Amino acid sequence: MFGPAAKIEDGDSIGGSRDSSRDAWPTVDHSRGARLRFQPIVAMKFALLGVDQDALDLTRQLCRSREHELCVAYDVGPSREAICELAPRVETGDAPEALLARPEIDAVVVATSEERQAREQQLRTLIQGGLRLVVMLPICDALTAYELEMIRADHGAVMVPYNAGRGHPAIDALAAVVRDGGHSPIGKVEQIVVERHLARRQRSTVIPLLCADGHAIGRLIGDIEGVSASGDRDDPYRNLSVVLNGANSLTARWNVVPSDREGRARMTLHGTAGTLQLEMSADRPWVIGGTHGDQFAPAAADWSAWTPATAVVAELDGQRAGLGTWFEACRDLEIADHVAASLRRRRTIEIRRDANPEENAFKGIMSAGGCLILLLCLLVTLAFAVVEGFRMPMMTDAAEVLEMRDQEKPRTHILLRLWPVYPLLAFLALQALLVVAKAGRKERSQASEQD
Repeated sequence: MFGPAAKIEDGDSIGGSRDSSRDAWPTVDHSRGARLRFQPIVAMKFALLGVDQDALDLTRQLCRSREHELCVAYDVGPSREAICELAPRVETGDAPEALLARPEIDAVVVATSEERQAREQQLRTLIQGGLRLVVMLPICDALTAYELEMIRADHGAVMVPYNAGRGHPAIDALAAVVRDGGHSPIGKVEQIVVERHLARRQRSTVIPLLCADGHAIGRLIGDIEGVSASGDRDDPYRNLSVVLNGANSLTARWNVVPSDREGRARMTLHGTAGTLQLEMSADRPWVIGGTHGDQFAPAAADWSAWTPATAVVAELDGQRAGLGTWFEACRDLEIADHVAASLRRRRTIEIRRDANPEENAFKGIMSAGGCLILLLCLLVTLAFAVVEGFRMPMMTDAAEVLEMRDQEKPRTHILLRLWPVYPLLAFLALQALLVVAKAGRKERSQASEQD
């Protein structure tokens, strides 16, 4: 369909080689000791489904390359003229299912949509059709993303997650600093702070950027294991602050900062011997400054060869270009759900990383089914105990009932016959202790306020 967009050669580094001195810059790699060397790309034909800012920017970069061609665009709405300016020969329409009958299409760029359920159903159809997809984030919630991951795994489809800045080599450079520990020029990194400058500070703009930055933060601190969020009482997303706990025993803080323009962020690494600051801009090259920022000048020159378009094509061709897998994107989308839960509960939300989620889900379902069966057995036993305790007749023949009553012998007291009911009553009575616990907690809080 199409050839490799870039060749990854081992032994090549982005930041130069490292010598024995402490201030010398360590080897920084893009993928475990390698860097991307871009080579001619075989012509690639792609389609566009929907339009958002990230999808439009990516499409613009792909159209600038002579190797690629935008053949079809569906559901572009008011952006039809802008798409036709990028690709004058593009076909437009409103039936994305027709992509399944277009074998010449190498990949489909799928944008986010306000009609989320319809877009999710289109994704399911395209995945089952075996098409290569470049999916803009966040296109759905975490639960739906995991569902799409299972469908993708069953059909062997290729899904490349994408958002602006995802997979940038500068993040690998900072990750090398973190991995180098006390031997890096700034010493051991102990704190990571990300400041996202926004003019429109609302949930619809904050959450997508948090998911995007969460992917970069995860590459520095490891798998995110805990999320703690705080904000204003009236509108928590206006001045949102999120603390992310990583598996590498590092903590990162993500903050929303008021600004007069969008598309700017700053990531700061605080080490024991200095700081590094990465300026992330949507319309300018990324720059690293700080105590030893000048040592990134050689690496920054190599970053100019990296573009989102070449990284996307490399991922579609099966190479690792830093964009990650769709399963990793599912974990990025989880951050948004956990932030909302943390704001609602006002506490840290622990994130479980199960190695076998499907097996654990099966065990959970079987455990719940077993508990349901035991509960039904208990209810049946209680029902028979009540019937037997009150000596309620189980037969409808009145003559037979009267005959048995005349022949009946003295039996034990009714309170003894109802003994199976007593454990349940005791359990229900213990629930009243919750009121006592709340009263004691209220008294302690009042005493602390008086002190």
